[in-house]
Amino acid sequence: MPEGVQVQGARSLWDVFDHISAGCSAPSIPATLAAWEDMAAQLRAKLHDALGVRPLRPIEPVVKSLGTTHFTGYSIERLSIVSRPGFIITANLYLPSALSDPAPAILCPHGHSGQKGKGQEKYQSLYIGLARKGFVVLAPDAIGLGERWLQGHNGMASPFLIGTSLVGMEIWDNMKCLDVLCQRPEVDPTRIGCIGNSGGGTQTIWVTALDQRIRVAVASDATTSFRYNHAKERNICFCNLAPGLMGHAEMHHVLGLAAPRPLLLVGGSLDKMFPWDLQRSVFRQTKRIYALYGAEERIAQFISEEPHGLSRKKREAAYAFFLEHLMGITDPEASIEPNDVQPLAPDDPALICYPSKPPELRRSLDAVIRQEALQHLADWKPPKGKDEWRAFRQQKGRRLMSLLLRKHVASSLGIPQKHSILGHDPSKAQEVAIWSDPFTPVLGTRSQPTGSVSAARLIIDSDGRHSDWSQRMLNEAASTGCMALAVDLRGWGELRARELSEDGAEDEWVAVQKGLGYDVPLLGLRLQDALEALQWLKDQAGDIHVELYGRGLGAVIALLAGVMNDTANSVYLEHLPASLIPPADHPRRDFVSLCAPNLISQVGDVVHLIGLLAPRHCRVVSIMPDTQFLWSEEKAVAPAWACYEAAGAPEALCF
Repeated sequence: MPEGVQVQGARSLWDVFDHISAGCSAPSIPATLAAWEDMAAQLRAKLHDALGVRPLRPIEPVVKSLGTTHFTGYSIERLSIVSRPGFIITANLYLPSALSDPAPAILCPHGHSGQKGKGQEKYQSLYIGLARKGFVVLAPDAIGLGERWLQGHNGMASPFLIGTSLVGMEIWDNMKCLDVLCQRPEVDPTRIGCIGNSGGGTQTIWVTALDQRIRVAVASDATTSFRYNHAKERNICFCNLAPGLMGHAEMHHVLGLAAPRPLLLVGGSLDKMFPWDLQRSVFRQTKRIYALYGAEERIAQFISEEPHGLSRKKREAAYAFFLEHLMGITDPEASIEPNDVQPLAPDDPALICYPSKPPELRRSLDAVIRQEALQHLADWKPPKGKDEWRAFRQQKGRRLMSLLLRKHVASSLGIPQKHSILGHDPSKAQEVAIWSDPFTPVLGTRSQPTGSVSAARLIIDSDGRHSDWSQRMLNEAASTGCMALAVDLRGWGELRARELSEDGAEDEWVAVQKGLGYDVPLLGLRLQDALEALQWLKDQAGDIHVELYGRGLGAVIALLAGVMNDTANSVYLEHLPASLIPPADHPRRDFVSLCAPNLISQVGDVVHLIGLLAPRHCRVVSIMPDTQFLWSEEKAVAPAWACYEAAGAPEALCF
């Protein structure tokens, strides 16, 4: 660390987001219904866009019945629902016995219940209790949970790259489940409710906000302040993250999108995840929106003196609410759960749709995202001719800037602050600190040749500036007459945060999650660091040839910096990931830092970014092991070659 520079690794990753949070407030609730409905329309559009609810090529759900098991008072039908090509929802449909007329139906998304999924015992008690009171109940497994375990759930950030999200995909699955309910002859489509607990409560909030077919909603153990949750959580599941939402809404705004439909908020005063005072505050704020409709009586809150979890008291509060608003029954006795409700074992054959997992259930979410990424990139073709190519490249560059280098972030931070602190180590290499923002310096080691300087080289390795590779590149540069600067970008090298885990992986995740909430991707902050370091090096070296060297995830930053800054004359990439989308079970959890929203869908994947360097020299020395191109390698690199051909410089690209 350069003399006089003191930086805590974790703080270098997190302080910038805390600063952004302090200057980012949710809008106030409008004073009139007309003003609220205008805000609500804009918020719905924002949510659809930010969450990426609708797939690029949506399909009608394909439903297959896999058998029915009968019990006293109800039956369970096992369903398979295809919600998007090659993507299966496993679900249980609970049907009351002896239905004579179409009945009200309840969609029941579940929370984080691991491999139990829809079979978790308290959830089963809810489904059975509702069915025995005359409701048709559809209980689907969430993405990567229950029977869909192999699809993957935790850590699934890759959907952001193609303009969707795990939240948006879950909402879409729930909408397809609503399609199924509306098509069933046993269901009255004008009387559909939705209930979920914890993560299922969050799903209930989202789908109710965006789908008017839900007439009554109950969200259990899910209400809090977005900002509180974002600040306190150290490992938010990506199914709770909506990119950029912090600058547009609080939870009461999203809950208010349900108005004037009946809404019950259920919680526990002993819930350590969702403090009861915040539960009450969210309820009061949401009730103000209901008041604009003159519908205060349609929103209610039930808080029991219990911890997190769908207890019998909470289930009975939900029964009473659904009975009143979907059946017109207000008798308190009707809401009591029968004492003989007996959930099955989660792996009981009556619940399991596929005892032996078919290929569709073994297909990971990353594989689905890869397939949808191919659809986005199918028409990615550079124009022919140098003039057209330059215009195309400028257009992609502007889009890249808007995705990664947010102007509102720079203005809110008061950056850049261009100054440095220099010191000397015993080897006479200069230690440098270049301040990219008020919180985080880029730490660098600069080597200088003894004679004249022929070129300047910026070296970026995700393993840090003291890695063997970085040191080798520094020594090589000095021997060939290059001034070189090897850097630690935020979260790497000496700046690696180790507050949550020794290897810094957990801290990296926290930074990615915080950044997504404020639409400030960690990838963009690192790119900003690299561009500041590049400018500093350029200022030191003068008007000479500039080289960018990158390795590992640092190769992606070097590539992006080359695209964004034309002063880089050549780019050398080692251990470059073949794609921004990680393969399933990739051992490096920090890969998640590459997942910036819309980067693939609106700009391109790694090979497309390489193409945007044309006509400058680019050499890809090696590809990171265990990473995969979207296509076969020959086909995958074709866009890069096409760009260099369009720029009239095919000889400048070397794979």
